[in-house]
Amino acid sequence: MPDAEQAPGLPDGQLPRQYARPAPEVVPAPHIVAFLDVLGFKNLLRDRKFSLIGVLFEEIADVIYKLQSRAYLHGLTSISPKIQNFSDSVILYSPLHHGDDMWTVNQMIIDEFSRMCSAIIAVGLRLGIPIRGAVSIGDFYAGTALSVTPESTFRFGSPVVSGLLPEALRMRVTKEEYESHIIPAFNLGVHFGDALTEAYLLESSINAIGVFMDGKYAANDTIQVMGRLGAWTPFSIDGRELLVGNWYRQAESFFGSDDAVELLRQVTRHAKSLTGRVREKWDALVRTTVI
Repeated sequence: MPDAEQAPGLPDGQLPRQYARPAPEVVPAPHIVAFLDVLGFKNLLRDRKFSLIGVLFEEIADVIYKLQSRAYLHGLTSISPKIQNFSDSVILYSPLHHGDDMWTVNQMIIDEFSRMCSAIIAVGLRLGIPIRGAVSIGDFYAGTALSVTPESTFRFGSPVVSGLLPEALRMRVTKEEYESHIIPAFNLGVHFGDALTEAYLLESSINAIGVFMDGKYAANDTIQVMGRLGAWTPFSIDGRELLVGNWYRQAESFFGSDDAVELLRQVTRHAKSLTGRVREKWDALVRTTVI
């Protein structure tokens, strides 16, 4: 029986497109991908804490900038993760490379990726905002969908709506420019793949705060190295074997040792003040914190 959510299939070359043009080359490739979720985001919106939301993403941007600056100083800008934000969700991704001779490069990529994910968790905790994320390795595609652009325009006369706008918002072009200018193609970001799906499903299934990987990745050579360096630690959560990112180490790096210690104390006190499944999330964070 066909999937009710799937459009009927058509042979190649018979897709109902408005404009004829070559199909884009879409080839998912190996990536490390993270899906991060700002927990309690609806409550922040309900309580109209818009400034706090703004501060959270500014702090995340600061962390990213600091990590990218360090990468630049070491000539490693090409391994910095890419980031996309969608409301309460953040996606990070970095391409990985094939071949035994690329093992060291992949190790550096995953190291930088792990730092950024754990640093984002630390930033959120410092503001009292819990973030949960999951990391996966697998096929992923990040690209763009471009609209068509005409070879010529068919505009004549003067812009209609701009005449109704305040002076500061009006189009400042001559009649000739208005009639001949071709609007640039619209660029729509596209992101999908098995790695993103796996990360999303794992994140939504964990009753804890922090960033996690499925325990199966403990067998990955590069993840084993990251584990020995303290970036990932195995823990059992709700009967599942997971790897947990070290947010505390990143808190020390960005805020200093004393602030990291105080932050852990605050987190522990907060966990004790809660009940039910919410407390379980915070208890799991405390239990899996490696100092």
